[in-house]
Amino acid sequence: MRNIGLLSIGILLLASPTRALAPQASYQPVGTMSELMVGMVYPGANGILLHINRGGPASEAEWMEVQRSAILLAESGNVLTMRDRGGEWVQASRALVDVGDAAYRAVADRDVDALAALSERLDASCVNCHKQFRPDVHPPAE
Repeated sequence: MRNIGLLSIGILLLASPTRALAPQASYQPVGTMSELMVGMVYPGANGILLHINRGGPASEAEWMEVQRSAILLAESGNVLTMRDRGGEWVQASRALVDVGDAAYRAVADRDVDALAALSERLDASCVNCHKQFRPDVHPPAE
């Protein structure tokens, strides 16, 4: 008799609509897009580029600064992905995650050359996104 009760519950669970089991979004956007850029993306990108332009981190403290910037940049891309605005938006956001992750790995390896190699890629991720979503910043060439 007990097995029949458990079997009934199992059948009911299997027969339930799938969306009832799907996870619901658990985030709540707080800042504006401008605040996200100024508070997360710019500091992350600028912290990495600053050390690249100075020839790489020169001390353990500077490596930790770059690591914090790399995490901030990568996670800002994740936050922007949550504000899904379509496929191109997600691709642009993922570019920040990817370059932040690459910077993080360069820090873990203490690889100044790998970090320096990210300069153009980081710049391109910003410029490509702005060309698509901020035409006032990057107007089309005439």
